[in-house]
Amino acid sequence: MKVRVSAAGLLEDYLPADSDGETTVEIPDAPPAATLLTVMREAGIPESASPLIALNGVVVPRGQHAARTVSDGDAVHFMPNLKGG
Repeated sequence: MKVRVSAAGLLEDYLPADSDGETTVEIPDAPPAATLLTVMREAGIPESASPLIALNGVVVPRGQHAARTVSDGDAVHFMPNLKGG
């Protein structure tokens, strides 16, 4: 399965150097259902980064990252947390 991945801000540093913030991640067929966390791991983004994640343009609540499945051709966007007041 192939998933389009993009990242913003400092999270771009985890993607391949020549990706310009966008790449395609190939998920092995082994998992019965690939989740957003699977995509994050395959993209090389550590869970400790705790990014906001959008699936096909819709932000998915953090509590659903481990359960929300992805399909071939989906677009996943990782956004860093913003801090400030």
